[in-house]
Amino acid sequence: QKGLDILEDSLKKYPDNIAILNNIGAAYLNAKEYVTASEYFIKALRIDPENAQCMLNIGSCFEKMKKPALAMQFYDEAIKLAPEEGPVICAKASLMCNQGLAQEAIPMYEKGLAILASDPRKTLEYLINFSNYIFYLHYSPDSTRKKIRSAIDEWQKRILIDVKEQDKLSFANNAIKSKKLRIGMISGSFNVHPVGQMIYSAISNLDKDLYEIYMYSDVQSGGKDYLYDLFDKAVTCNRDIFGELSAHVLEIIRNDEIDVMLEMTGHSDGGKRLPLIAYRVAPVQVKWVGGLFNTTGIPQMDWLITDNIETPESADEWYTEKLYRMPDDYVVYYPPHYAPKVSESSAQKNGFVTFGNLNNLAKTNSYSIELWSKILHAVPKSKLLLKGNKMDTPFVVEHLQKSFEVHGIGIDRLLIEGGESHQKFLNVYNRIDIALDPHPYTGGLTTCEALWMGVPVVTLPGETFAGRHAASHLTNAGLPEWIAKDEKDYIDIAVKWANDLEALGTLRAGLRDHVAKTPLVDGPRFARNFEIALRHMWGEWCDQKLAADTSPAISKPKPKKSKKRT
Repeated sequence: QKGLDILEDSLKKYPDNIAILNNIGAAYLNAKEYVTASEYFIKALRIDPENAQCMLNIGSCFEKMKKPALAMQFYDEAIKLAPEEGPVICAKASLMCNQGLAQEAIPMYEKGLAILASDPRKTLEYLINFSNYIFYLHYSPDSTRKKIRSAIDEWQKRILIDVKEQDKLSFANNAIKSKKLRIGMISGSFNVHPVGQMIYSAISNLDKDLYEIYMYSDVQSGGKDYLYDLFDKAVTCNRDIFGELSAHVLEIIRNDEIDVMLEMTGHSDGGKRLPLIAYRVAPVQVKWVGGLFNTTGIPQMDWLITDNIETPESADEWYTEKLYRMPDDYVVYYPPHYAPKVSESSAQKNGFVTFGNLNNLAKTNSYSIELWSKILHAVPKSKLLLKGNKMDTPFVVEHLQKSFEVHGIGIDRLLIEGGESHQKFLNVYNRIDIALDPHPYTGGLTTCEALWMGVPVVTLPGETFAGRHAASHLTNAGLPEWIAKDEKDYIDIAVKWANDLEALGTLRAGLRDHVAKTPLVDGPRFARNFEIALRHMWGEWCDQKLAADTSPAISKPKPKKSKKRT
């Protein structure tokens, strides 16, 4: 606020200063006051109508306000004014990815990154956009595993330039395997979010006599909901780091003398907190949930928590971290207390089967649309319900309708709806008979929510971590028969169940009770296994530390004195 006050005072003296107007707008944009931010950007644009940065800023506001068509117009105008501006090109590519056009946007992203890479003044922008690019690569079925890993390796080289890591064995933590461990965890999603809902049951069930939990919360004030409050009660210490520079956060965490650090941000937010791991904040550093869709590529990340479905034994070579495979799922689902009751089968009421996909719009690519279209053709009168944030905008609706029309599916077979409150969103599953998982980035929390609401999910696993979420959750929910071997099997599973409404209705009626008895939602069971994992990782560091501290000093032979010449 102090900085904003200074900028406002400066604006009174220099009301036509574009830099000041843009900086004030950026401050409001960061505070998520998008309308106010746009007003300052528009003022700047009126002063200089051909300012590409102003165009970019206004487009960003409209994108945040869920007006993608307007955002695209401003991005396009910015590109016309500055066709070689990397940030502008990347902004448009990012918008396209978020609208389900990752395949089409990847080449544009690569062009923007190439421009940014050549400008040393924009290193930070380059790294943030590169991190986002890695994220979006996982949404495109055209991305090979080799290409993704190559991108991660390149990003890692750039992020580690000038990083001075504190040696893991230099930490003064007591190397006692059985001691009370201090566990740190960092995230901006300790709330009703895939991260919060997948870890709370584990954290709340840890033995507090053996573990202290330090929560480094990047959650802004507006995001602090009932689940955030539950986290606050479950942890030993809650440190609010929202808006703090990473250099300060690094100091805070090191001063807390954390033994095992759980990193839960990943590449999901431009990778902005991953440098903390590169500098090393704790003796043992672990990747878990939060932007976890592949290896981080950071050598200072010691471990990655996974399971045998997410990462089969053959997957180790693709990870820079050591893989710790949990005996069940790598997470445990915490169903919200307000989850609606499961109603009777939608098909029995409507007379037709309703398939559904409530995943993030970015996962809905041309490959998935073609796959779903084949199922709709094979099940006469069936419909597909697509629902989520951004899906009710004319821009998205038109894109989806045209994409399905290419495969002979008309608008009469589609139900396209926008997002709403979480409780109402969950109730939408009472209108769905079978959920169709997208490919290659599969549903994580979405799969768990569908199962809890009595809706089975058919999935086609991919190669990466991101492509195997649903397979892991279905396995641990005791429903492996819903995991397809290939595209034909995916279609066959959906069609088979759609043609047996009696069996589908029976499955639906008992699914929540069934899932409630499985490892997918068993918090105490997961917590005990998680404690074993933490002790294993900590114990390995203790062995290394003790070995280093007790290694005998190597004595060097004294040089012989040369004989005097006579």
